[in-house]
Amino acid sequence: MRPAVSTFTGRVLDDPLIRLAPGEPRAHCAASRGAYDLVEISLVDSVGLSDPGGYPVHENYTYTVEALDTYLGSLAPNGILSITVWNRLDPPRNVLRLLASVVEALREAGAADPQERLFVFDLYLSTATILVKNGPFTDGEIYDLRKFADERSFDTVWYPGIPKRDVDFDTVMNTYQRHFAGGDAPTENTTFSTSDVYHLALQKLLAGRGEDLTHAYPFDVRPMRDDRPYYTGFLRLDRLGMYLDQIRDVSEEWGELLVLGILLQAALFGLIVILLPVVGRWRDLFRQRRGVPGVIVYYAALGLAYMMVEIFLMQRLVFFLGNPVYSTALVISSMLVLSALGNLAAPLIARRRVVAVRIAAGVILASLAFYAFGLRFVFDRFLSSPMFVRVLLSIAIVAPSAFFMGVPFPTGLEAITERRPRLLPWAWGMNGGLSVAGAALAQVTALAAGFPLLLGIVAVLYAVVGVLFPVNEIAD
Repeated sequence: MRPAVSTFTGRVLDDPLIRLAPGEPRAHCAASRGAYDLVEISLVDSVGLSDPGGYPVHENYTYTVEALDTYLGSLAPNGILSITVWNRLDPPRNVLRLLASVVEALREAGAADPQERLFVFDLYLSTATILVKNGPFTDGEIYDLRKFADERSFDTVWYPGIPKRDVDFDTVMNTYQRHFAGGDAPTENTTFSTSDVYHLALQKLLAGRGEDLTHAYPFDVRPMRDDRPYYTGFLRLDRLGMYLDQIRDVSEEWGELLVLGILLQAALFGLIVILLPVVGRWRDLFRQRRGVPGVIVYYAALGLAYMMVEIFLMQRLVFFLGNPVYSTALVISSMLVLSALGNLAAPLIARRRVVAVRIAAGVILASLAFYAFGLRFVFDRFLSSPMFVRVLLSIAIVAPSAFFMGVPFPTGLEAITERRPRLLPWAWGMNGGLSVAGAALAQVTALAAGFPLLLGIVAVLYAVVGVLFPVNEIAD
C-alpha cells in the first residue's frame, strides 16, 4: 500500500533504492547495529504547535535516553543521527529536555568527547535540529554546516570549538526566576535568545554539571527515560504556586494542570466519602469497635493500588504494543477478566481467607518486582516480534498481578458481610472513591518521579493489605 499523497510527492516510495520497513523504529535500529550513515527523526511531535487547549501529557518513548542509545548504536562509523523538533516554547522546555537526553545518551554510550560530536542549530518559532555524529565532526563538516545554517537564517547553538556567548548562565537563570517571582520582563541588559539558553545549557551538560541546570531552571527539563517517558511533562510540583501566579507562561501545560486538578478533586471527594458517614455517628462507629480504622485503610489501599497498577501497565505497554489504543484496550479487558477469575479462585488458593489474601499479596509484590527489574529485558528481546506475539506476551505480563489482585477485595467483602455488615457501605465507598484518586495519583507520581516510585507506592499498599486483612474478620 502506498500513501494517498504519493501523487503529490512524485511517488518517491516507488524508487527501488527505498525499502520500507514497517514496525517499531527502536526495534529496527536495535537489529541494525552499525548499519546506517544517517538516522533521521524529523518533526514527529506536536510540541509548540497552535493547540488552543495546550497539549496532553502522554508517554513518548521516541526521545528517551534508552531510545537515543539505540539510534546511536545503529550508526555506521562517522554516521549521523539527526533530530528536528518544534522550537516554539518560551521559556524553552522541550528542546532543553532533548539536549539533556542526548548528552546523557552519549555519556552512557561511552563517548569520551561528546562536545566534539554535536552540531546544533535553531530558529525561534520554527524548529531546532540536533546532529549527533558517531565520531568527531571534522573542520570541513563544521564549515559546511555553519554555512548551511547561516544561509537559512538559523542560529548556530553549538559546534566543536564554538566561542562562548556574552551572556552567562547565572544571569539567564536569575532573569527567569525574577520573571516568575514577580512578572518582570527582561531588561535591555539581560536580553537573550532561546539560542543563548540552549548554548549555556549545553555548556553545563557537557561539563557534567547538568544538576545546575535542572535545579535553577523554572521548568523540569531532566533527561527522559523509559521509566519516565514524558516529553511534555515540564511542571515541577515544588513550584506549582509560581506557575499559578504566572499562568500565562504555562498555557501549554494545561494537560498537566488538568491531571493535578483531577487529583485534587478526587482527593476532596474521597475525604467526603470518609467523613460523611462519621457525621453524627462517631461514637456509634468507633466506640468499642476494634479495627474500624484498619477497615478504612484496607479498602482505601485496595482502591488506590489497583488503579495505579492499571495505569502503569497501560503506560508501559504503549511502548511494547506501539499504540495507546491497543495498550488501553488490552490492559482494561485483561484485568477485568483475570481479576474476576481470581475472585472465583480465591477459595481454591487457601481454606482460610487471611492465608489466601496474604498469598495473593505476595504474588502481587513479586509481579511488581518483575515490572521494576525484568520488564525491560522482555521488551528488548521481543520488541521486533509480530504483533500477535507481543499481544500474547502482554497478556502474560498482566496476568499474574491481575489474577491475584482479584482476591483481596471480594474476599474482604465476604468477611465483612459476615462479621461487621454495618461497615459494608463504607468499604464500598472507600474503594470506589480512592479508585478515582488512584488513577490521577498514578499519573502525577509517574510525571514527577517516574515509574519506580509509582511501583514502590503500590508495593507498600499491597503489603499493608496483606497485614490488615484480619480487621475484616473482627466481629462487632
